[in-house]
Amino acid sequence: MSVLVSSLIDRALVKLMDPGARRYKREAMLQYFNEIQHEFATSLRCFEDDYYFNLEANEGAYSYPPNRVQLKKVRITQNPSPTSLADYYPLDEWFEEEFTGATALSRPSGYIHHYFARSGWFELIEMPAADIINGGIVTTYRIPLWLDTEEPNTLMELPDFTQVAVQHGMEILARYAGRDRAAGNSDWERWKLEMADMDGKISDPSVDRRASVRPPRGYYRGGMR
Repeated sequence: MSVLVSSLIDRALVKLMDPGARRYKREAMLQYFNEIQHEFATSLRCFEDDYYFNLEANEGAYSYPPNRVQLKKVRITQNPSPTSLADYYPLDEWFEEEFTGATALSRPSGYIHHYFARSGWFELIEMPAADIINGGIVTTYRIPLWLDTEEPNTLMELPDFTQVAVQHGMEILARYAGRDRAAGNSDWERWKLEMADMDGKISDPSVDRRASVRPPRGYYRGGMR
């Protein structure tokens, strides 16, 4: 990530024919930038982080990180003093019917083998038998940091290849706020399609090198295979 937020604002203002920020204030353009990054994060799930949490004996319910968009996976350790990621193992997910059937009669503490994702927290099955500091890792997609002030060296969190789409989105929101609503609505729909085209690059950043999945580039000789 190497694109300055201030540079994106400068470029958007030039495209809006207001380089001096007389009609479109820089403070407003920063908020449009925040909204566009948030749209990317919630629609394409492009920010992913690991968060450690403490295991508590006989406690099955644990909170999500406050900036969560969606839960991806949960890892747990039974080691009372974990020292590396090798100490953790991934949990399989249970859904409501499985969770209810397994916990209807009893909720013991013991070996943790599954998790159940609820709307405001997640449950571990079984419950931990002992307290373990940093005993779990929850991996979630998150929202980006919301910027309240424009700082000269602040970088966009999104990958650099999204910068043109981000700038386009900022321009659309600025025009919409400037009461050009009819054009803004149609432009926004086209921008959403532009953003959707990037989904594959963000969710799967590597090119599949398997020949059975991706044939080699170039023209085939001797007709079609």
